[in-house]
Amino acid sequence: MTSTSTLDPPTEETLGPVIRSDMWFEDGNIVLQAERTQFKVHRGTLVQNSSVFSDMLSFPQPPGPASMVEGCPVVQLSDSANDMTFVLKALFQRGFAPTGKPLEIEIVAAFLRLGKKYDIEVLRVEALERIFTEVPTTLDEMLYNGIKPTRLIAEGEAICYPYTNSFPWPAILNLAREHDLQSVIPLALYECCCLFDEASLYSYEEMAKLNISANDQVVIAAAAKCMVELQNETTFSWTGAQSEMLGLCPTPELCARDVLHILRQEFLVGVHIRGTEPWKYSSSRFCEHCRINGEIEQSRGRQKFWDSLPELFGLNNWREVSPEREQLLAPQ
Repeated sequence: MTSTSTLDPPTEETLGPVIRSDMWFEDGNIVLQAERTQFKVHRGTLVQNSSVFSDMLSFPQPPGPASMVEGCPVVQLSDSANDMTFVLKALFQRGFAPTGKPLEIEIVAAFLRLGKKYDIEVLRVEALERIFTEVPTTLDEMLYNGIKPTRLIAEGEAICYPYTNSFPWPAILNLAREHDLQSVIPLALYECCCLFDEASLYSYEEMAKLNISANDQVVIAAAAKCMVELQNETTFSWTGAQSEMLGLCPTPELCARDVLHILRQEFLVGVHIRGTEPWKYSSSRFCEHCRINGEIEQSRGRQKFWDSLPELFGLNNWREVSPEREQLLAPQ
């Protein structure tokens, strides 16, 4: 009696039926197959937009009944069906990726992944421009992104750890790692740190739930303590005993009491990463002197924190990684 080994190569029966996608033009003249999904499209459009498809389709496909569908040759691809769907919709459906409108991170990832692989320059650049806009290398741009009405990468399911955040930072981090986007990794790592409270920062199980890789879990956990110390020395230095804020205060006892209240309320309940946080204490009981100088001190400290951010993760500084953007956006 024979049995089928689990190591046997998959067959047509075990793989399941081939699915016809909704990208199926009746007048199409070539069929692409990614995984078990087929797409009937126009060869000319592929060739026009992709030098790799142009070269690939210039070679005759091997003969055989399985290599023809509705009289069209079938080209087997190694890409995921989802990635290929997004890319073909962008090439064949006008308005699929409108300029200035948010796209899901899965679509941006497909544009970058297959745009590079098949030399589809318009999609590769589209993806990079969206990523670089949403993941800047300057603090001012980062703060603006937090208040602008429309983002170029769509928000996803809300993540509720210390703060609610629905921007897909873990997916952006993974994409930056996949394509070695050195200027994207520092902020993506930092924002992933901000998703967790103190206990979760050292919980690999919690980070794994958000699809943060094992390597980046180690990086985040290792940097967390240093980030807390740095933000206390920079962004929130005005809460320290040596702060200049209270130096010329007309009501030092009252303002010192308010500082202590803020420390208890904001920082002693659990340590959170928030080194880039803007001033938010204008409605407190500080006198005008302390309110103005506290905001100035936090602004200066926040910039120092930002400048040190890449090194906290063992990465090159902003000045060294920023030039990659111009290089990557240049015609390849």
